[in-house]
Amino acid sequence: MTAALQLELPFLGDEPQRAAAAGVVVEVVLDGDRARVRPVDRAGWVRFPKRLRDVGARYRVERLTPLRGGAWAATGRIRRVRVKNR
Repeated sequence: MTAALQLELPFLGDEPQRAAAAGVVVEVVLDGDRARVRPVDRAGWVRFPKRLRDVGARYRVERLTPLRGGAWAATGRIRRVRVKNR
């Protein structure tokens, strides 16, 4: 009879939530007739998936990568931020 092999894996807990919580908040705004995304804490527009652009929504992205012309690209995990009193 063989003994069952038990592996101890490191406890990851809520690591994905902590990683997302350390990101940058961006918001979707209406610019003319287009929904565009901008960072809350800095200038410039953000390259962001169009299917997630809901005007008034805020998202937390893992990081913003600088692009030419003062723009940013959202990279990593994207999570919607619930805004209180809305």
